[in-house]
Amino acid sequence: MWVPGAGTDEFQDIKAKVTWYGPYSTPQPQEDTAPAGAPVAGVETVVFPGPGRVMSPGTVTAPADGFYTAVLSVSKADQGANAIKLRENWTAPFFEEVETSVVKSIVKHRSMAREYNVAPGGRAFDTITIDGLAADHGQFLGLGKWAADTKTADLRVYGPFEQAPASAEVPEGAPVFYESTVEAVNGTFDIGYDDAAPITMPAKTRFATGDHYVFVYHLTGDSRTEEFTSPFNDVRERFFVPGPQAPTEPPTVVTQAQPEALVGEGFEDVALVTGKTEDGDFLTFEAYGPRDRSTAPTCAGTPTWVSARIPVTGQGYYHSGKTKVTKAGAVDWVETLYAADGTIKHRGKCGAPGETTVITDGPWVTTKATSTHEDKPVVGDRIWDTIQTGGTFPTGSTVTVDLFYASPGEKLTCQAPIWTSDAITIVDGVTSYRTGTYTATKAGTYGWVERATGPDKTQIDKGKCGEAAETLTVTAPPVADGGRLATTGASVAAIGIGALVLIGAGAGLVFSRRRAARLSA
Repeated sequence: MWVPGAGTDEFQDIKAKVTWYGPYSTPQPQEDTAPAGAPVAGVETVVFPGPGRVMSPGTVTAPADGFYTAVLSVSKADQGANAIKLRENWTAPFFEEVETSVVKSIVKHRSMAREYNVAPGGRAFDTITIDGLAADHGQFLGLGKWAADTKTADLRVYGPFEQAPASAEVPEGAPVFYESTVEAVNGTFDIGYDDAAPITMPAKTRFATGDHYVFVYHLTGDSRTEEFTSPFNDVRERFFVPGPQAPTEPPTVVTQAQPEALVGEGFEDVALVTGKTEDGDFLTFEAYGPRDRSTAPTCAGTPTWVSARIPVTGQGYYHSGKTKVTKAGAVDWVETLYAADGTIKHRGKCGAPGETTVITDGPWVTTKATSTHEDKPVVGDRIWDTIQTGGTFPTGSTVTVDLFYASPGEKLTCQAPIWTSDAITIVDGVTSYRTGTYTATKAGTYGWVERATGPDKTQIDKGKCGEAAETLTVTAPPVADGGRLATTGASVAAIGIGALVLIGAGAGLVFSRRRAARLSA
């Protein structure tokens, strides 16, 4: 904050209040004063030693993504003996551009190719689920220095490659086999299913042993959202097209485990088999741990989990299937390739590079809206929210869920809840909870937003308005014979933490960011 003056005595020891307003989904037009009911993120006090700049202490925590603006005010009533130095009270404008900062949304991405081995001339498919964007992303047209939302995200298939993608970043000059765009909003996108625009692989591979490809999702950042590119080496997004050359070398296996997961979240290992295989060959995967991350892998004793037998039908990728654990640590994977008679053809080494999954304990929260008719809820159905938590929460933490409604054809905005659940006490370990029920009395969109808070009411996690897993579309009940309404069920679902100081003309706002596992693995 800057206060001008000719000397120092006039402003020495003058107190000012810094009020942080927000969050707002979009920046607001500047006004002389803050509107009634404007949300307040926090208040700080600064003392000016004289004319010049002063830094606010940065003690205010942003509760969610969005725009925050600092308003400086000086009141005679706060000055004590120094009140005689002021002629009048003074307050800065509301939502001055130079006093406004944004906590950007971070994309949460989960995707998986439908087939990991695609025949020459066959089609490739992908399913991508995006969350974390503002519920109204794509609708903000810009204001002042704040640019409009990015309207679309890019979807590309990179390849062919002779070797599987190894780096998380897309290498410069990587060949692009296919590209399209999808709307830059939350939701699930099916790629390659349109018969008018299929992703058809060449009838002949470029490399004699076969071609590797990978799907990559990219969203250009904007004033409200961080730029995001899905990992180039994402094992869930790779696929392989076998070549015409019949392999003559003995089979080899290269594995890549999922690098990290949350307690209670599913994770897996993936093996790429090359070389000559035979009828009846199969793979198994063993998971050991979790062990303390400070100790070396041993893979001793009985495995924590063993996969089913996975038939190997030739060169290509093979997935272990998912497992999960209930505490943090490191899980080590060992894969074994067998012949039909049980003879071991290849066995991985304990602690091999890329064969450890690091499990962190959050804390994390996942949620899912549920109804009497789970797939197609109708008016009169009971609806509720299911919640799962894991990791370590402060003792006395609770979770509460708000329910919001929008009429048919209207956008869910989550401004005023129509119902709020009782607070549920969070216990240690991976635990599931269920809220009370609400009877849907009219057709429309119902959306749940979860709030997890500590014993001191500090916010630990908050859901986003319009999350796909938290939204139900309720329709009118079907009409039975004779024109009467049919009877309904009315009578009877990281992690790391980072901190950043945002500076707006000298005022600081500290916020925390947690990578919540909201998308089911």
